[in-house]
Amino acid sequence: MQVDPVLSLLVGALGAALIGLLGAWIQSRREHARWIREQRFDAYRDFFRVAERLAQIPDVDIEDGEQEFMDRFRSAIGTVRLVGPERVVRAATAHGLAAIVYARTVAREEPTAEEMADMWALHEETRTELLAVTREELGIKA
Repeated sequence: MQVDPVLSLLVGALGAALIGLLGAWIQSRREHARWIREQRFDAYRDFFRVAERLAQIPDVDIEDGEQEFMDRFRSAIGTVRLVGPERVVRAATAHGLAAIVYARTVAREEPTAEEMADMWALHEETRTELLAVTREELGIKA
């Protein structure tokens, strides 16, 4: 049995086209995954900046700057919610709330040393959890 050279050429061209399409699809998926990682990194970084700024009490006057901070916090957590998985959103929300509670504790008149220590410990615990979750999500080995 003899194979028609035109048929061989068509089968070869079809195979090459399919391999090319597969390669393009794989490249597209890689680029999309890279773009998602970059967007997540930016969102997580921005969120950390907002939360860390609040933790720098007494440099921040919670009463005067609370509305501005809350607007920035809502924006940052909204971006995390948009691009991040649910476990990162939960960790970011917990850390943000801990930062707010800590700031309000510091802003109160004469908080006790025990209250300060408890609120700071909660802040650090939630921060550590958020760092671990975001690093894992971004594929960063600590």
